[in-house]
Amino acid sequence: MTINLESAAVALRDNLTAAEVAIKAAQDALATMVETPTITPPPSIRRGYAAPVGNVSRRNDIWPGDWIEVTGYNTVYNYGHHTGADLNLNEPWWDADRHRPVYSIADGEIYAIRTGVSGWGTVICIRHADCLSRYAHCENISKRQGESVGLRDYLGNIGNASGRWAYHLHFDIARLDARMLDYPLDWPGRAHNAKERVERDYYDPALFLRGVIE
Repeated sequence: MTINLESAAVALRDNLTAAEVAIKAAQDALATMVETPTITPPPSIRRGYAAPVGNVSRRNDIWPGDWIEVTGYNTVYNYGHHTGADLNLNEPWWDADRHRPVYSIADGEIYAIRTGVSGWGTVICIRHADCLSRYAHCENISKRQGESVGLRDYLGNIGNASGRWAYHLHFDIARLDARMLDYPLDWPGRAHNAKERVERDYYDPALFLRGVIE
């Protein structure tokens, strides 16, 4: 029996080419069946601003890491309409935010510091280029009234208003012309127009920091 080697080589080459085509088609079909994981980046944050707590390099959302917003903006609770956000860290244990650092959210000037206030503890108020910020239930304050601060400057630590609350930071962002400028402890509370006052004078902190609110 005589074998034509040239014909056999051509047939082998054609078979290999067909196999490659089949493998490529199978790979393409498999790629359409397997979902590629989508990694969602954290929401963008307003230029020149940062969260008042936590390690911003671990930001999954506006609040870093395991920090959560417990009582939110304009939420109605026992003390009326809430003006801002209560920020808590309860991982890996309860009250993990005890004595944690508090930071300025942007460049600005401290226009008021109030200490030993019932229900508030120590309060720091800062005037920035386009808003006011307020940090309550603080302790170990490192700054003085009238002092300039920069983005993420250390202000003090999270306290509990002499045992009045579980440890947390009460954090507000208000308009530049808000009543809080003249009355640092402003609190609409349960007034008949409290909801409207909060909406007029205060921003939702998370939305402001996301840049949703201009």
